[in-house]
Amino acid sequence: MSLEASSLSFIVSFILSLVMTVFFYFKDRKNSETASWMKLILASCRFFIVFIIVFLLFKPIVVTINEKVKKPHLLVLIDNTASIVLRDSKEGEKVRTVSNRLRTELSEMCEVHLIPFGTKLFEGQGLDFKNEGTNVSKAISLLSDEYVNENIGSVILISDGVQNVGMASINSLLQSPIYTVGVGDTGSVVDAAVLDIYHNDLSFKGDKFNVELNLSFSGLEGVLQKVIVKFNNLKVKEFAYRPVKESDHLKKSFYLKADSAGLKSISCSVSSNSIDKILSNNSKQSHIKILEDKQNVLFVSNGSSPDARIIKSSFFGDDKFKLESKLFKDEVPNLEHVDAIVLIGNSSQANRWLKKINKIDVGFLWFTGVDGVFENDFLQFVRLDESNDNVSIMVDESFDGFDLSGVLKAQDQLPPIAIPFGKWKINGEIETVFNQKIGGVETSYPLFLFSKYNGRNFGVFIGEGLWRWGFFQNNDDNQNFIHKLLTKSIRKIASKSIKSDLKLRFKDEWLNNEEIKLVVNRLNDVSELTNEKSLLFNLMDANGVSKRFDFLRINNHYELNIGLLPFGVYNYSIVYGGIDSLGLEGGFIVKENKLESESIVADHYMLKKLSQETNGEFYLIEDVDSLIKKLKSSKNFKSVSFFESVLDYLIKNKWIFFIVLILASLEWFVRKWQGII
Repeated sequence: MSLEASSLSFIVSFILSLVMTVFFYFKDRKNSETASWMKLILASCRFFIVFIIVFLLFKPIVVTINEKVKKPHLLVLIDNTASIVLRDSKEGEKVRTVSNRLRTELSEMCEVHLIPFGTKLFEGQGLDFKNEGTNVSKAISLLSDEYVNENIGSVILISDGVQNVGMASINSLLQSPIYTVGVGDTGSVVDAAVLDIYHNDLSFKGDKFNVELNLSFSGLEGVLQKVIVKFNNLKVKEFAYRPVKESDHLKKSFYLKADSAGLKSISCSVSSNSIDKILSNNSKQSHIKILEDKQNVLFVSNGSSPDARIIKSSFFGDDKFKLESKLFKDEVPNLEHVDAIVLIGNSSQANRWLKKINKIDVGFLWFTGVDGVFENDFLQFVRLDESNDNVSIMVDESFDGFDLSGVLKAQDQLPPIAIPFGKWKINGEIETVFNQKIGGVETSYPLFLFSKYNGRNFGVFIGEGLWRWGFFQNNDDNQNFIHKLLTKSIRKIASKSIKSDLKLRFKDEWLNNEEIKLVVNRLNDVSELTNEKSLLFNLMDANGVSKRFDFLRINNHYELNIGLLPFGVYNYSIVYGGIDSLGLEGGFIVKENKLESESIVADHYMLKKLSQETNGEFYLIEDVDSLIKKLKSSKNFKSVSFFESVLDYLIKNKWIFFIVLILASLEWFVRKWQGII
């Protein structure tokens, strides 16, 4: 412990204390008859009392140096998803037992952190094995961010190895070895499963659309299976199938007719008289949106260009759209029949088209290119020089307008986009889809966005180079992701503006394990947020059963948490102040999340590979004793000693008060005894 104070504080305190002591005890005639030794005691008490009080006025600091020893961390990632217990419920109890043993037997040598995970980390929560979706790569990535610069001895991953969300490859940024513990059985099981139902997201009233079923059968060779397909809860197809081998797959295609518009459900179930180990994957349901009519899309460009070709070709063969092409130099036609306009590139004639667009209720999507001037009602651009930047894309996590899973899988491998160097200003209420990643640095500058301005929905994709993305559509994962991105963008900007003061940001697709939340803003006549009147939410399911919810008034907006809903199709209406005409109407889908039941065979190969790549080892859960023994003998667990300086004001120490009190009491007692008070 040391004391930090200026030299001036000591000098001033000493001089003032000395002056007051001399003046009081050696100049005052009342003290002339006091014995010298007694006078010395009194003078000393007075000197130190004054010295301490004056010295404390300079706020001296006490520095205490403490030595601390910090144990290394042992991070235990625990797969908390449903696949752990689907095949055998006893596996869950094994995982709990092993986790507790690791914490109990290793806590003396390290800090043990038990971290459940699914699609994200659930640190501090218990194990219930109810999560849907396993993303090992994201869990390890989040762990790297959370424990950066920490003293990590080792990482343990307890899982069945079935990763059904995220990247297939796992790259650990942690410098510590990863020991994996395999749970579950890698052998086949008697099971019939509906893996997926493939169809378009949209179709049109009166049209037929293709549906393809993907079913798997394990251990059911020669056993008759009955498959039933329902469309909008009505049985439309039933057939029998007898698997021809131990592990068999069936793909079955057929057409359904869309008789009416709206959100429709398509379900498939498989059953037999045989004992099926897993029943939760015997059925699956999906949904399709049936529109009244096809959407008319008008492409406007300067002619043939790589970007124009890839954008237009993405729509070819898709019977959900009627396509038409024009050049910027052409006369602007009547746009009343057009649902959406796609502008590709730029031209001195572009503003002529935008002025016509601004007069009618039609949305547009603009791929700006890198040339020309941008100065119109919707966006402005100030070029700082004639150069172009090459930027990568980064999906904005806050965007919830539609699903971007296809882009997320490919974004790290996509070639860069060329954008003009300068400052952009986009008018309206902006929703960013992609941000710019410049030289590996993530920024908040938008690259692709949607906005609403002057009652018009529009989207802007800054720059050119989309044609390069076409080279990455060469595998099943990325197949047609450009098509999906563009068609969903068209649907978003093609929706006619709703004449309502209520602004709702709300997804039209949810999962049955997601809490459904709504936020509504209302603008008054001077564009101020207000929530003066009540707001009601009326919800109706596919069976006609309705529920009513009241929005909460939070600050100057409205919020509602409906909670979890069963999978199915729902319609809703929002009523403001009891007046229907001032509200909103719409619909949404709740999808059933059955990711964990799609694969119930453990994948210990993935776990072994991860351990080998990180200098760890693989263990079966039954062999956890060997793992504990290995960790106890590991040289990776080294405690770190460090010194910590603690600064505090001297006046905060209670003993200072007691010293002054004792000195003052002693002085008073002696003076009283000598009769000089």
